[in-house]
Amino acid sequence: MATPSIKLLLVATSPIVFEKLAHTDLIGHSLSVAENFCIENGSHTHLSVAAPASLMDRIKKCCAQMHISPELIEVDPLHASALASALATSQPFEIIGIHDTQRPLTRTAQFHRVLGALAGDAGAARPDMAFTETLKVVDSDNVLTRTVDRNSIRRLSTPEFYNKNVIDFNGPASTWFLPLKAGTTTTEVETDPESLRANSAAEVELLEALLHWQKRVV
Repeated sequence: MATPSIKLLLVATSPIVFEKLAHTDLIGHSLSVAENFCIENGSHTHLSVAAPASLMDRIKKCCAQMHISPELIEVDPLHASALASALATSQPFEIIGIHDTQRPLTRTAQFHRVLGALAGDAGAARPDMAFTETLKVVDSDNVLTRTVDRNSIRRLSTPEFYNKNVIDFNGPASTWFLPLKAGTTTTEVETDPESLRANSAAEVELLEALLHWQKRVV
């Protein structure tokens, strides 16, 4: 049986991906990890980057500095239908993985683990983990009304991997980056603790501390 072609798509949605992290920035770390995964996974795996037009020039500059030439797709990755349409006319693939560049410390082991989850009946897979914080519901007067059962909540991460045949290229948005066909079997794998998403400069500082911890562990 022929090895399926795999597209690994990095998505950038905010200028925060250009925040400095160690000797590079968030997107530089994500590109490095993605490139390592592509090398580890073999020549049938290819790298792409999707981002809005407002970010694309800086992404091109970053790629040039790193001497890599991924496929570049100009689209807002937060709009599932637009992203699906853009992918329908992009370089061909049989499996696609989508990773958020605001999670720069995600290790290649997590990529391999999620991709491996497609080996069974699942058409799509992604990582998640237990939610441990306390959540409260507030009313219109900002009064706490109840506590949310944390056992009913999971914290999602990336990359998400899909078999191409489960993607609904004309479908509406869902809880996934891409619309899924009705009846698609999905599965989840455990997220590595350091696969955190940076949403602010303060959270980038937290990632910096985690990065130093990773280096000490290694």
